[in-house]
Amino acid sequence: MAADSKPGKLTLRVYNAGFGDCFLLTFHYRARDRHVLIDFGATERSLVRIASDISKRCFGKLDAVVATHRHGDHIGGFAGRSGAIIRGCHPDVVVQPWTERPDAEPGVPFLGEENLVNLAAVKNLQRMGLRRHYVHYGADSGLESLLPGVRVWVLGPPTLQQTQSIRKQRTRDSGEFWMSSRIRAGAQPRLFPKARTSSLAKRSANIRSFLERMRTIQAGDGQEIVRELDKVLNNTSVILLIEAGGRKLLFPGDAQIESWSYALSQPGVRKMLQDVDLYKVGHHGSRNATPKSLWSLFTRRSASPSPRRLKTVLSTASDIHPDVPRATLVDTLKAQSDFFTTQDIEGKLYEDICMDL
Repeated sequence: MAADSKPGKLTLRVYNAGFGDCFLLTFHYRARDRHVLIDFGATERSLVRIASDISKRCFGKLDAVVATHRHGDHIGGFAGRSGAIIRGCHPDVVVQPWTERPDAEPGVPFLGEENLVNLAAVKNLQRMGLRRHYVHYGADSGLESLLPGVRVWVLGPPTLQQTQSIRKQRTRDSGEFWMSSRIRAGAQPRLFPKARTSSLAKRSANIRSFLERMRTIQAGDGQEIVRELDKVLNNTSVILLIEAGGRKLLFPGDAQIESWSYALSQPGVRKMLQDVDLYKVGHHGSRNATPKSLWSLFTRRSASPSPRRLKTVLSTASDIHPDVPRATLVDTLKAQSDFFTTQDIEGKLYEDICMDL
């Protein structure tokens, strides 16, 4: 038992998933390796190849699966043939956000039924694993019992009881977002830049009444909450901070500013994040998933290479969404960290990043 009390090193296998995330985190113990799959979304032609490699790498046995949220670029591989391969690896624990629990919130129907595109993956995840943990900020991840000598903190998503902010997705925040170099920081692009605008107070009584009715409808009952959350699923991403042998790895899925704002406001979280060693860049490098207030916390950022310099890992593709990854963010990652992107391994299935503990 003592030989298996803590890992001596770890390997992060970063799969070339296109505009998706797929990471196999292996903890190397003296007795046996332990494997955690974090997300499985990839371009369709790669799904079975990746699943087969995962099975081979873990010798047909996964210790845990983490599905950060229900978007297809994070769980698409859990459906069909590739999903059957992963299910055949018999993970002991499956970790998902609280929104995937069938009785997630009083009066809130199960979100999985609302997204038919990814329903096959959702259903497969429901049947996978001996135990399922539906997590929120501050919850037990269920991973520590499988990984001796490893600590895991769940920093997101918050529940609706913890904050209502995740029901809306902020569109602008020049202080936190990575603005395009083509747009002046603080500027607010408009579809019709020469159109006249007015405040709500100056609008006619009929217009004000209509807008108030629309807000009431939007607030709605439980089913409306489901629809709102379905549109802002990135705000329901699981955020995991994993510590092993004094090394910290941060996996935030696609968590965006609203979820991060809650986490960073909680006691001790900012200090906990200061010495992160590896940061999985949120939401494929979008403008609002790596808040500047988060980035500024990382004390291992450096303009010069060093043995403990911050490592950043970006899984993305530049031909899916305009201005993703955001150039201003990528430039900063390159300048201040040991930066890795899946765009640099074209033609390869994966790249391994190893860390001694």
